[in-house]
Amino acid sequence: MEYSLLACDILAGAYPYKGEMKLTFNSVEGNVNGKSLKVRIPGWAVNKPVESDLYSYTNPTTTPVVIKVNGEEVDYSVHDGYALLQKNWQEGDEVSLSLPMDIHQVVSNANLKTNEGLCAYERGPLVYCAEGIDNGGKLDNLFIEEGANGVSATAPTTLTSLFKGGIQRIRMSGKSATLNGDEVTTTSKNIFLIPYFARAHRAASSMLVWIPIDASKMERPIDFIDEVKVCNSASENAHNLQGSNMRTGSDLGWRDAPGGWISYELKIDSGRPMDFITKQWGSDGGNRRYDIYCDGTVFAYDELNGFAPNEYYYMRHPIPFELTKGKEKVTIKMQAINADNTVGGIFGVYTALSEGVPGGTVPVDYFWTSQTSSRSRHKYSSNGSNGSFRNRTWLDGSGTTGQRWTMKVNKTNRNYLMLLYWGDEGDVRNFDIMCDDVLVASESLCHNDPGRFMMRCYPIPEEATSGKESVRIHLTSPTGTRTGGLFYAYMMSSKDDPTGISNPTSFMKGEDLGIFNLQGMQLNEPRPGINIINGKKIAY
Repeated sequence: MEYSLLACDILAGAYPYKGEMKLTFNSVEGNVNGKSLKVRIPGWAVNKPVESDLYSYTNPTTTPVVIKVNGEEVDYSVHDGYALLQKNWQEGDEVSLSLPMDIHQVVSNANLKTNEGLCAYERGPLVYCAEGIDNGGKLDNLFIEEGANGVSATAPTTLTSLFKGGIQRIRMSGKSATLNGDEVTTTSKNIFLIPYFARAHRAASSMLVWIPIDASKMERPIDFIDEVKVCNSASENAHNLQGSNMRTGSDLGWRDAPGGWISYELKIDSGRPMDFITKQWGSDGGNRRYDIYCDGTVFAYDELNGFAPNEYYYMRHPIPFELTKGKEKVTIKMQAINADNTVGGIFGVYTALSEGVPGGTVPVDYFWTSQTSSRSRHKYSSNGSNGSFRNRTWLDGSGTTGQRWTMKVNKTNRNYLMLLYWGDEGDVRNFDIMCDDVLVASESLCHNDPGRFMMRCYPIPEEATSGKESVRIHLTSPTGTRTGGLFYAYMMSSKDDPTGISNPTSFMKGEDLGIFNLQGMQLNEPRPGINIINGKKIAY
């Protein structure tokens, strides 16, 4: 078998930041006349980021791959990704390759739902990413519109001494979003990206490869009372970081503790319900299970098990009011269940008002289901059962008997009942919430918020509380389903919003509309269960 050999020098120039390459043949051995030289044409240079349809470019390049032989541009055919160049090759021949170096915006196949509304960025053979250190310290409020204009590449700069010749950044015309209530305002902002291989070689910083195309994917900012910036020594020292068996990843700013514990001191609001919040990576799994303590009392539990794949999420842990009232600070400790379990990883730690607390309200009463004394004080009764889940005691009932307990109210101002449920109840629980036989709301629980606890707030009709010191709360199911489970209850009242009702019984006056059952059949007298009397649901 006859072999031919071309020995060459390859001059890649500034590749992969520039697409110019040159091959010079310094020796020729054997018979190479008419033989084809195969030159690899990368897929990204001809608008194919991968061989399948998994990824594509929103902005395909129109610049061709140019090949020259001895300075003259030549035509070529492509086979299996290689340009075939035929010539009677000689020593000293020179082949140059010019690849288009457009900045590409990459989208995923529509069936890849986790990347819906997100784009990645490539230039040449490199995938790029955004780091917080280049973009004002945070990324969660930035987006780059699909088909964005104004992209450019900068000359390689020395962002870190680890890479000889520097690192090339690209600049995208993006936007910064600000959330005010439910209203989003945006401003134009240059967003800088660096090659993915160079990430995590400076300070602890957030990082994104897949970047939102609009504000709908932005992380809703937490209106926090206190924040710990994990892996930021100044922030963690200020919050008295303590722990054992701790590990950190300064690349993305995370901390965990296999078989150990982590604690911080955090500021709180002394007079209103509080949540302890952790920011976590939704793909984390394994034996990541831990108890959560507030000033030495365990009140919650968390388990990381791939809850939200490929995205960050915030896990809220409502703290019983007995553990925070009257305090300015608390110590929150996260303790691994045993030596085989891990605390975290955590990427951020916060305290904030409990979700759904109406503005301008304060607690009038609170019912902690875990405490026997609290159940007795509130005269709790039910025909259901109780148990423990994630270090919280749940209470439920069923049918029209359901669950009953008393709560104090503000007799002159508006009142709001707040109930804490598990958002992943597997059976349908349809029940009415009554306050002294006045319908407050109709609730349905069944996978409302999988994997989380959820706090619901119910405004109480003024006539149900006006002029009263306390009321009877009743969870009742006319259809016979379970009621609850209930983990905690607050009675909140506005400080500066009087009801204006001077006669609590006035709502019963007026036209006599009669008595009906829930099917609309008129009754001569109320029957056990829910009756509609003068247009209102009332339990008997």
